[in-house]
Amino acid sequence: MCRIASARVRRWAVMALSVALFACGVGLPSSARVVDRIVAFVNSEVLTQGDLTRLVDEHIRALRVYERRTPEDARAIAESRMGELLDTLIASTLLEQEARRQEQEDPTLQVTQIMLDDKISQFRRQNGLNVDEEFATALRDQGYTVSSFRREMLRNARIEDLFRREIVPRLSVTDDEVIAYHEANADRVADKDEARNMLREARFGEERQKYIDALRKKSFVKILAEF
Repeated sequence: MCRIASARVRRWAVMALSVALFACGVGLPSSARVVDRIVAFVNSEVLTQGDLTRLVDEHIRALRVYERRTPEDARAIAESRMGELLDTLIASTLLEQEARRQEQEDPTLQVTQIMLDDKISQFRRQNGLNVDEEFATALRDQGYTVSSFRREMLRNARIEDLFRREIVPRLSVTDDEVIAYHEANADRVADKDEARNMLREARFGEERQKYIDALRKKSFVKILAEF
């Protein structure tokens, strides 16, 4: 996802990543691949070192923008997390594959070009990027072209919709759970509404991981890289 250093973009990025998954910069595999070392197979898809390098670069940018890390520290941290980042890349690939599979079974689930255009327009409005040249420059500064950003927005939209169908229905929280959580955390939770939201966020993380684990269990995943 595009990382443009502004508070508005950060809010947008956090929202998108809470839906599309993972902290600190998730880059998904590019459809236009450079022939390089294979790091993993995920069903019929090949993940390359180039895919992983892009994810590492995204993570470095996120660490520099949001945690104010120096370039050297950010790179060292990102490279120390290569195994975790590869797992993130695999999970993202599995989720997009499942979203595409469901779209093939039910075409009404597809993210249309009109829907995608609306999402991109909303992103541009929220971040004051209404002029095409400014938009292209902002993307280029973060390593994107307009077309590659569009592809990534499509992937994110697919995963967001998948979560809305598969994960959100599992996030119900009872009043008793809310009361108990609020009483146990009264010093840091303002009210019951905040307690409910925090419980739902925690449950989202749990259910999301269960869903990814289930997808991985029934899929062919072979990791070739060692870190």
